[in-house]
Amino acid sequence: MSSLSQRFLSSSHGCKKLARLFSTTSPNQATRNFRNIRSSKFRFGASDRDLSYEDANPAYEIGVKKAWNSWNTTNLKGEKGSSQVIFEDIFIRKFLEGTFPLFYETKTPIIIRRRQNLIDISMMLSESTVFNSFREKGIPRVHFLVTYSEELLSRFLKCPVKLDIQCVDLKKVLNETKF
Repeated sequence: MSSLSQRFLSSSHGCKKLARLFSTTSPNQATRNFRNIRSSKFRFGASDRDLSYEDANPAYEIGVKKAWNSWNTTNLKGEKGSSQVIFEDIFIRKFLEGTFPLFYETKTPIIIRRRQNLIDISMMLSESTVFNSFREKGIPRVHFLVTYSEELLSRFLKCPVKLDIQCVDLKKVLNETKF
């Protein structure tokens, strides 16, 4: 079997490099090759845009420096209900984007964590729209929308839902944050 795999890996020039990479046993050689990966690195150009959380860390650092926006264990082997959890996550995101249309910025992620039976949702709202659009009615309206969202989501999903919202000046935060 090993001779067959050696013949398969040595069939093309690109596969020869791959075979050489897998055949090295030195940890220094492997880390040296790993440092040269250029995929999914964010490049700044003439049309600079804001650097989001997804762009800040490369894809191979998921689970090390970068985390997923949905935390659940249903994708593990032997667990049931993974499609139901994915459907619920999409429903929660669309529901919150529709509930907070004036306050929600598309650059900020909605983070969904599941702790046993509790669904913990965290999101950031733009502070400037809360205070500038509705001087005296802005904060009570946000409190109403938070309790409305928690109550409806807990009724729809049949489990307790906790909604953590932070009102932040997003332009200031995104300019000062170093990833």
